[in-house]
Amino acid sequence: MPAREWKLRSFITAIMVITTLITVLLVGIAVLLLRLPVIERENQREAQLHADEYAAHVRFMLGALESRLEVLARTHNRLPDAQFEALLEQMAQGTPGIQALYLVTRSGMVIAAGLSRSAEAQRRDILGSDLSATPLFRSALEVRERRWSDLHLSALSGHVTVGLAMPAGTGHVLIAEVPLGAVLDTVRMLAREQAPQLWVLDSRGEVLIETGDGPRRGRANLSGLPIFQAGAPDPARIEFAGRHYHAGVAHSDALEWRFVTLVPAGRENPRIRNTVLAVAMAFGIAILASFLLSPLWARQLAAPLDRIVRQARDTALGVDSRWPRGRIAELNTLTSDLETMAGVMREREQRFSAIFNSSPSPMVVTEHAPRHVCSDTNAAWCALFGWPRDAVIGASGDEVDMWPSTAERDALFARAAREPVREEVWLKRADGRSVLCRVSTRRFEAGGREMIVWSIEDVTSMRQMERELRTLNTELEARVAHRTEALATSNRSLQHALDELERTQHELVRSEKMAALGSLVAGVAHELNTPIGNALMAVSTLHGQAGEFRTAMQAGLRRTDLHALLASVDQASEISQRNLERAAELVTSFKQVAVDQASSQRRRFSLAEVVDEIALTLLPSIKRTPYVLDTDIPADIELDSYPGPLGQALANMINNALLHAFDERDHGRILIAARRDAEDMIGLSVSDDGKGIPAEDLDRIFDPFFTTRMGQGGTGLGLHIAYNAVQNVLGGTISVRSVMGIGTHFEIHLPPVAPVPAAAA
Repeated sequence: MPAREWKLRSFITAIMVITTLITVLLVGIAVLLLRLPVIERENQREAQLHADEYAAHVRFMLGALESRLEVLARTHNRLPDAQFEALLEQMAQGTPGIQALYLVTRSGMVIAAGLSRSAEAQRRDILGSDLSATPLFRSALEVRERRWSDLHLSALSGHVTVGLAMPAGTGHVLIAEVPLGAVLDTVRMLAREQAPQLWVLDSRGEVLIETGDGPRRGRANLSGLPIFQAGAPDPARIEFAGRHYHAGVAHSDALEWRFVTLVPAGRENPRIRNTVLAVAMAFGIAILASFLLSPLWARQLAAPLDRIVRQARDTALGVDSRWPRGRIAELNTLTSDLETMAGVMREREQRFSAIFNSSPSPMVVTEHAPRHVCSDTNAAWCALFGWPRDAVIGASGDEVDMWPSTAERDALFARAAREPVREEVWLKRADGRSVLCRVSTRRFEAGGREMIVWSIEDVTSMRQMERELRTLNTELEARVAHRTEALATSNRSLQHALDELERTQHELVRSEKMAALGSLVAGVAHELNTPIGNALMAVSTLHGQAGEFRTAMQAGLRRTDLHALLASVDQASEISQRNLERAAELVTSFKQVAVDQASSQRRRFSLAEVVDEIALTLLPSIKRTPYVLDTDIPADIELDSYPGPLGQALANMINNALLHAFDERDHGRILIAARRDAEDMIGLSVSDDGKGIPAEDLDRIFDPFFTTRMGQGGTGLGLHIAYNAVQNVLGGTISVRSVMGIGTHFEIHLPPVAPVPAAAA
C-alpha cells in the first residue's frame, strides 16, 4: 500500500505540533516524576512529626504527674500519718488531672485516701477497701518501681481511668487515678482542624480518639493493620476504608498507647492533585498554542520551498531561468545544489548520448506501446542491418521490414513489455540477408514514458562454430567410450586379484588363530604333566605301602604298622587331591577359553574371571621366561559380550609384548588393568615396561602383515587380529601410546553390552 502523501505545509504543521506536544509531555512527566516523590516524602515526614508531637505532649503530662507522686512517696516515712493523709487530700484537690490518691498496704488495704471535692462523700467507702486484686497494685508491688496502667478501673467511681502506682516506703504503695478524659483532652487540644487525621489506640488496638473520617470510637480494633505488625516501615503507607494514607506512628512507653496520624497519599492528597492539575493545564495551553502558531510558522517555512519546487519543474521542462534565493542559508544551499545538479544532469545526458551512439554493441530504443515506435538507434545497429538512422527513427515495428515472421515479432514485443527478454531470433538486413541475433531487452522510464532498449549481438558465426564443435565432441566421445571399455576390463582383472589377496589374508588370519590355539594346547598339556605326575607318584607310593602292609598282616599286625599305613594314606590322598584339583582347574580354564575362542559365543561374564582364565592358559608360556604377568581387575565389572574375541585380543597383545617388548632382558612386567570411565564404558589396558615402539611405527602396528621380525617368527597379524576383534566384534576402540625406553600402553574402551553384529542382525 503506497504511503500517504502530505502537503508540505501540513507536514510541517504536524511536525511542529507533535514536537511541541512531545516536549511538553516529556517535561510534564519529568516534573511529575521528580516532584511527586518529594511531595510523598514530605507527607510521610509530616505524618510522623505530628504523631511524635502528640506522643511528646502526653509524655510531658505524665512526667509531671510522676514527678509530683515521687515527691509525695518520698515524704511518706517522714511525716505522721495524719499529716501525710492531709497532704494526699491537698495533692488530689490541687493537682489538675488527678482524681484520687490511695495509700495501700502490702496486703492491698487502703489506709489513706486523697479525693477531689466532688468525691468527699465516698471517703468512708474507699478507706478499708481491698485493692489486692488490682493488676496495677500487684505489678507495682512485684517490681518495686512506678508502673502506669493502660486503662484502669477506678475503685472510687467504677469508671475507666489511667492509673499510676509507685512504692511508698518499704511496705506501702501509692496509687493515683487520672481521669481518662484529662489525658485525652490534652491530645484534643493539640488537634487542629487542618492537622492530619489522628487516631489514639490503646494497647489492644481499640480506638480512644479519632479525628476526621475513621473507625467509630470504641467499636473498632485496628491492631491488624500492617503498620502495627512486626517489621512494618515507620512511617508507612496504608489503605483504610478504600483510601490510601501516609501513617505516622508514635508510641507511649508509659501507657503503651499508639498515636497514629494519617495524611492522604497519592491522588487523594491536595498537593499532588494540584501538581498534576498544573501539569495538565500547562499541557493543554501548549496544545492550544501549537495549533494556533504552527500553521503560521509552516507557511513562513514552506514559501521559499514552493518557489524552489516551481523552478525545478520549469528546469525539468526545459525552461532555463534564474534559481530563487532567500534569507534562509540552508534553502540557498539547496538551491545551489539543485542548480548544480541540473547542470550535471544535462552533462550526463549529453555523455549518455555520446556513449550510446559510439557503443560497438548494436542498440535501438523503442516506445513500450502501442506501435513500438523507434526513438533512437546507434551507429553499430545501422552498420549491422544496413538501415540509415533517419529511415528508422519515428518508424513503427510494422514499417521496418526486419522480421521474417510477423507472429514471432508480436510475441517477442509482448514478452518484452512484461519482463526482460534474452533470446536468439532471426532478423533480416536491409539487403534481405538473414542473420541470427541474440536480443536482450530492458524497460526504463524517461519523461513519463515507458521505453525499451534493445541490445543486439550477431551470433551467426558463433553458432556455426558451435555446430562444428559438437561434431568434434561426438567423435571424442566415441574414442573415450572405447578407452573406457579397455579400462573396465583392466579393473575387473585387478578386482579379481584383490579378491584373491583378501581370501589369502583371511586364511592367514585363521591360520594365525589356530596356531595361537595350538600353542595354548601345548602349553596347557605341559602344565598338566606336573600335577598329574605328582598325583600318579603319590598313588604308586601308596600302592607299594599297601603291599608292605599286607605282608605285615601275615606276619602279625602291629599298631605301629597300621598308624604308618594311615599316615601314608592321608599324605598320598592330600598330594593326589591337591594335584588333581590343580589339573582340573587347568582343564576347566582351558576348556572355557577353547570354547570361547572356537565358538565366539556371546554370554554375560565377569571380566576378572575371563582375564584370570586367559592368564592361566598363558602361564606355561610365561613360566619359561623371566617375565611377570599381573592383573588388576575389579571383581564387580561384568560384560554382556564375546569372551572368545576378547581373550584372543588379550592373548595376542601379551604374546606381542613377550616377543617384542623385552628384547631378551632378564626382567619385565606385563600388567592387565580395568576400570569404569566417565562415559559408562569399560577401560581395559595392557601395558609393559619394555623398550617401547618407535614413533614412526605407531601408526602402522595394527596394519596386517606389519612386523619388525619378518622371518624371525613374526607374521604381522597378531595386533591386526586384536584390532579387528575390538573394533568389529566387541564394538569398542583400541589405541596405543609408547615412549622409547619406558614401555608401551594399549588402551581398550569397551561398552558393557556389545552391539549385535550386522550378520546376526
